[in-house]
Amino acid sequence: MKIIALIPARMESSRFPGKPMASILGKPMIGHVYERVSKNSMLALTVVATCNEEIADYIESIGGRAIMTGKHHERASDRCAEALNIIEEQDNEKYDVVVMVQGDLRLGTLAEVPERADGGEFWILVHVGLGT
Repeated sequence: MKIIALIPARMESSRFPGKPMASILGKPMIGHVYERVSKNSMLALTVVATCNEEIADYIESIGGRAIMTGKHHERASDRCAEALNIIEEQDNEKYDVVVMVQGDLRLGTLAEVPERADGGEFWILVHVGLGT
């Protein structure tokens, strides 16, 4: 079973403009999220879906992958759908499960995702904590 994690992020938040690049413990918030999610061994791929070059450039500078999407999306799920289409076409790959992880997960961790290759119910567990 191939699982991809997509992290939608944009700088134009109405409540906190620039939030993905806000520094937390000396690192942009999106960097904390990307690094924690990408450590999950169940994931075949972790990608940030963004319409902002600043975010894409940062993710690529830390060795991650970012996909540029259109600015017209009203929902994070729409941004992720566009990114998934681009990724599957570019890589000639198909994914069985898509996990959308919010880009403001802060210092939380993506808990272990139970593997259900038998076609049973699939649960995604996300823990959001402040860390220490």
